[in-house]
Amino acid sequence: MYRRLLVVLSSAGFAGCSTTPEETPANVIALQDYVAVAELPEVNKFRIDRNYGVERFNNNPRYVLVKGRRQQAYLVEFGRDCWEILSNIDVTPDVRRNGDYLYAGRDTIRGCRISRAFELNQGQLEEIRDLGEAPTGG
Repeated sequence: MYRRLLVVLSSAGFAGCSTTPEETPANVIALQDYVAVAELPEVNKFRIDRNYGVERFNNNPRYVLVKGRRQQAYLVEFGRDCWEILSNIDVTPDVRRNGDYLYAGRDTIRGCRISRAFELNQGQLEEIRDLGEAPTGG
């Protein structure tokens, strides 16, 4: 009797530990597709000034737009969903190796490590902003 109860409880415990992966949001998939199709030039670092801007759009937790020096725009991808970027309450200090540049793979924005960065021209910047406003199918 006790052995059966132990087996039932053990298997129920293991079933509770299994998780199903969450679906990737449509706005993240749309940007991943855009990056792949547009063949955006990837950069390892980019120059920023003291007043660089971070633009979040369409509640996308994986990508932000960063205005670099001389109004050059960059699409920054995080290695994980960065919910900190969407929060106006929790501010995590940034990690910088150099005050003049942001480095992919080393530096952070709002506590989220920059995985990759892509240089954008004005047309690509507008297209990405439009992509963020487009209705999602489904």
